[in-house]
Amino acid sequence: MKFFGVTLGLKNAQFKSGLDEARGKVRQFKSEVSAGGGMMAGIGRQLAAIGIAAKVKEVIDYGDKIADLGQRFGVNVESLQKWGQVAETNGASLDEMAGGMNKLIIAQDKAIAGDAELQRHFASLGVSVDELKSMSPDELMKKIGGSAMNASDMVAVMGKSALALVPALQAVADGSAEFGEVMDAKTIAMLGKASDEIKTLTNNLKVGLGTALVFVADKLKVLAAAFGAMLAFNDTLMRGGSLKEAAAAHAAAYNLQRAEDNAAPPENKPKIRDDDADPEARAKAATDREKAQAEVDKAFQAQQAAIEAAQVKKSDDVQLLKLDRFKLTAAGRHAAEREDKRAARTEARADRAFTRRFGADELQRVKNLRDPEKQAEAAHKKALEASETKLNEAVEKLGQIERKVQSTT
Repeated sequence: MKFFGVTLGLKNAQFKSGLDEARGKVRQFKSEVSAGGGMMAGIGRQLAAIGIAAKVKEVIDYGDKIADLGQRFGVNVESLQKWGQVAETNGASLDEMAGGMNKLIIAQDKAIAGDAELQRHFASLGVSVDELKSMSPDELMKKIGGSAMNASDMVAVMGKSALALVPALQAVADGSAEFGEVMDAKTIAMLGKASDEIKTLTNNLKVGLGTALVFVADKLKVLAAAFGAMLAFNDTLMRGGSLKEAAAAHAAAYNLQRAEDNAAPPENKPKIRDDDADPEARAKAATDREKAQAEVDKAFQAQQAAIEAAQVKKSDDVQLLKLDRFKLTAAGRHAAEREDKRAARTEARADRAFTRRFGADELQRVKNLRDPEKQAEAAHKKALEASETKLNEAVEKLGQIERKVQSTT
């Protein structure tokens, strides 16, 4: 039987031929997988290509970061790479090194210009005014690395990240760390430009893909309408209708679906009737809402300030501990490190025992109670919640008034 040009049913010969072809393809696939070639080899090549692409992106991102830090802090990108590598292997970060170098360059210029206080700090770090005039920032940091590196003097000339940089400066000064190979300024500039171009390309791809998806979605609507129309045609015939009636059902179903797809969304914008408005009540409600919002903002800012203060204190404590360790002899540092490891193992055992008894969630809750950042957040949480409750009440009240004076078109 033929229906709409499609043959319903299968001839035995055609069915057997198709089945044999399918079996052959399955055998071929199994042999390729067993031999490790074919499709599997292709997958391997794709994975390798992905790995290379990831490494390329990593290099471009690194170059872009060096370029940005060099421009933001006004430091030489080659020097930044050399010192940044040493910093990252001695407990500091590339950003901290960039900030420290920037502060040092500024302090050097001010001291040369006659700033007596900075001259005194440099002198305490073993650097004379004449040396300030003749030394490059690289040479200056090496010179400082060989000094006593008093904390107050270091912070004065290298900013708040100075204490984190002390081990790196000392390692270069005593020869325990050496500078590695770096990319020249031209290469860094090109990588930075490549990163910018990739970001632009990514944005363009997003825009293009969005346009393509809209096109595909529209085509799917057309396909859905056509399929619905075909079902209407078949249903009419099955119920005993004539070809003319089926064709009419087909056209009606298609046109109805397309009209629904293309119809603009209903307009639900409310219309305010001035004669029903209550200006005084609305004005008061709006004022209450603004006050409540201001209270929420104030409470949130207080909470953030407390958290930031706790973060700074925690960071300062870590830096002071590093400085205290730095002042020890080598044997003293090794002993302190062994004690740290022993304490860490003891804490880990205690955590495991606590988790087995009370669960991981309870362990995290107890640790949060000891965390200064979490303590600061919790201390201000009630005030913030109370302010948000007031704001919600003010918003609801204003909404009730608005609903009273509005009607839909």
